[in-house]
Amino acid sequence: LPIELVLNVITCSLPSPGVLLDPAHPTTQLLLTFTLVCQETRRVASKCLREHCVYLHSEKRLGRYLRAIPQQLALRNVATLTLAPFEEDIDDLPLCSWVRELLFFTCESLTKLVIDMPLRTCYPEDDHLAVRPVLRESFERLVNLVEFVSVQDELYLDVFDQEHACVWAHWPRLKRLSLYNVAADEQFWHRVAAHPCLDTLVLSVPDCLNEVDLKAEY
Repeated sequence: LPIELVLNVITCSLPSPGVLLDPAHPTTQLLLTFTLVCQETRRVASKCLREHCVYLHSEKRLGRYLRAIPQQLALRNVATLTLAPFEEDIDDLPLCSWVRELLFFTCESLTKLVIDMPLRTCYPEDDHLAVRPVLRESFERLVNLVEFVSVQDELYLDVFDQEHACVWAHWPRLKRLSLYNVAADEQFWHRVAAHPCLDTLVLSVPDCLNEVDLKAEY
């Protein structure tokens, strides 16, 4: 087949822009196969993998990705990412440092991020390894994010007890936000209303909704 037709097979198999695929998805497997066909299909398929299939769901996978960056600088230029490297808790300073390294590498290009991280497993008063400041610093750099999803919490990045930090409020380009079990109180809705770009908000199992007049606060 002419290379143009082969490349057309690749592009026609892709999902909509911004859609994230897990490693077992048939499209992911197809793209991996095309990286082995020839140099041109490898170039196109690798680009598509970076756009749709960066799914770092374990410490091992995150470590391998970071070690590959010096040899493949294009791995810094990812637009979409699913990040879930922790198993039971975040009380792991080396792993938190890897998360910081990854987000420092990708902060310029990253526009969509989904995290599945147990940020509530180590509260500020119990943070003897100082992992929370490391994670806080990491997420504060993501100023180009347009879409963000936190599966396990409200992006709980407080460094001090009762701080009520709100890192997402400082991402100027953020348009779509999804949080789990956030305290949807007056302060939260003031932050939502004050954000310059936010237009879509999804809250799963929020607290305090019955205590707030949304029409008055938003």
